Amino acid sequence: MTLACLGPFSHRLIALSWDGVKFQRELDPAVPRNLPVELILRDLQLVYWPAEVIRRALPSGWELKLKAGTREYINNGKEVIEVRYAGDRFKDPIEFEHKAAEYKLVIHTLESADE
Repeated sequence: MTLACLGPFSHRLIALSWDGVKFQRELDPAVPRNLPVELILRDLQLVYWPAEVIRRALPSGWELKLKAGTREYINNGKEVIEVRYAGDRFKDPIEFEHKAAEYKLVIHTLESADE
């Protein structure tokens, strides 16, 4: 898996790759060194992986609730993460909000240059 996070002018800020064994990362000097970029891959799993796969992997006390256009990750009755889909999850923007950690991501999928 290879992931590139681009800035507002399509400048590559973060490049992550994982081959199932080795994790590699490249960060633009503007990216804070203490940013936990490994968590980006976790967040993408929560957005894109099939719900039944995620449910089997959730720790005790966690649940995944599906509603029209959303996924809610609940820990011991408290909503921790909300994912909002604007439409097709592989084409349209997605909003990811981690309420406990107080950050939001907006995911835009770019078409491959090979297509």
